Amino acid sequence: MTSITFQRSPLIEVNFNAHKWFSILFTVLWKITIQSVRQRGMLLLQLILPILTLTCFCFCVGRVPFDVPLAVVNEESPPDLSAIYLRNIDSHILKIQNYSDLQSARDAVLKSKAWAVLHIRANFSDSLIQRFDNIDETDDELIKAGQMTIHADLTNDVLSITLKRALDEAFKGFAVEVLELLEYNPKLLELPIQAYPIHGSLKKSNFFELQSFVIPGLLVILTYTFGFSGTMLLTMSEKNDKIYDRNVVGGVTSTHIVVGHLISRFMFMSFTSILLVFIALVFFNTPAKGSVFWAIILLFLQTIAGLTNGMMISSLCANIHMAVIVSNGVLLFIFIISGVLWSVESLPYWLRWFSYITPTTLPTQSLRSILARGLGISDLIVFEGFFVSIAYAIFFASISVFFFPH
Repeated sequence: MTSITFQRSPLIEVNFNAHKWFSILFTVLWKITIQSVRQRGMLLLQLILPILTLTCFCFCVGRVPFDVPLAVVNEESPPDLSAIYLRNIDSHILKIQNYSDLQSARDAVLKSKAWAVLHIRANFSDSLIQRFDNIDETDDELIKAGQMTIHADLTNDVLSITLKRALDEAFKGFAVEVLELLEYNPKLLELPIQAYPIHGSLKKSNFFELQSFVIPGLLVILTYTFGFSGTMLLTMSEKNDKIYDRNVVGGVTSTHIVVGHLISRFMFMSFTSILLVFIALVFFNTPAKGSVFWAIILLFLQTIAGLTNGMMISSLCANIHMAVIVSNGVLLFIFIISGVLWSVESLPYWLRWFSYITPTTLPTQSLRSILARGLGISDLIVFEGFFVSIAYAIFFASISVFFFPH
C-alpha cells in the first residue's frame, strides 16, 4: 500500500502567519484601547491640558501691555504743541500721570509708581517752530529746548519697547496734525524707507506680532509633548506591572506592542490636534493663508513622532523614575532649542545645527510657512517638515521594537 503525503502550499503558510500576526495585533490594540478608555481621568487631562496650555499662552504671551503708567511733566503754560502730542498718545496703552516737577516724577519711577517720565520744557513749542523757521541759525541750545526727554526704567524690555513704540506712534500722529494745521503735506516727515510686506502684515496696534510667530511652534510642541508623555507613562506602567512579560509568553512581539500603542494613542490624540488648530485659528485669529488640511496632517505626523519617542524612552529606561527624568530633559531641551519662542537664526552656528536635527525645529518652520506664507507641500521648506516627522517616527519606532525585548 502506497502512502500519499500532502505538503502545505507556501502561499497558504504565509497567509496563515499574516492572519495570526494581525489577529494578535487586533487583540493588543483592543486591550490598549479598553485600558485607555477606563482611565477617563487621563483621557480628560490629555484633552483639556493642551487646550488650557494654548489658551493661557495666547492670553499671557505676545500681547501688547496696557495701562502702563507714564509720568508727564509739562512745563508749557499754556500748553500748545505739547497738548497736541499728549492727545495723540494711546490712552489704552499708556496711562498718563501728571506731575508738577521733574524730581517728583523721577521719584515716582524710583518707587515703581511709573515706568518712565516724559519731560516737556517750558519753551517747547516756540523752540520747535523756530527750529524749522530758521534752519540756518539753529544752534544746539535751540534744538535741545525743542526736544521732549524721557527718563525711563529700562529693566523690563517688553515695557520699554511698548513705551518707545507708543510714543513714536504718538509723534507720527502729532506730526501729521501739526503739518495739516500749517497747511503742509503731512508726508513730509515720513521716513524715506517704506516697508511693504510680502508675507505677514504691518499692524500699528500690535507692537510685537509674537503670537503669529509663536502659535505654530506651540501647536507642534503641544502635539509632540502630550503624545510623548501619555505613551511613555502607559508603556512604563505596563513594564512595571510585568504585563509586557506576560504578553511575550502569549506570543505578542515588540512590534505588536509598538504598533498597537501607536494606533490606539493616535486615535485619541488626533482629535486633540484638530481641536487645537480650530481654537488657534478661530478664537485667536492665527493667520491661515495656506492649506489647513496640510497643517493638520503635519500635526498628526508630529503626534506620531512624539508617540514613538515616548515608546523609545520606555524601551530604554529601566523604571518610571528614570523615564520621567530623561523625558523632562529631552522635552525641555527640544522646547528651548527648536525656535518656538525665538528665531533659530539667533543661535550660534555650532548650536544651530543641534536645533535643526531635533524632531520639532523644521516641522515648526514648515507649519509657519503653511499658515503665515501660504506655501504648500511642494515647497522645500514645507516638505522638510513632513520628511523629518516621518523619518523620526520610523527611527524611534525601530529603536523601540529592538529594545523592548531587552
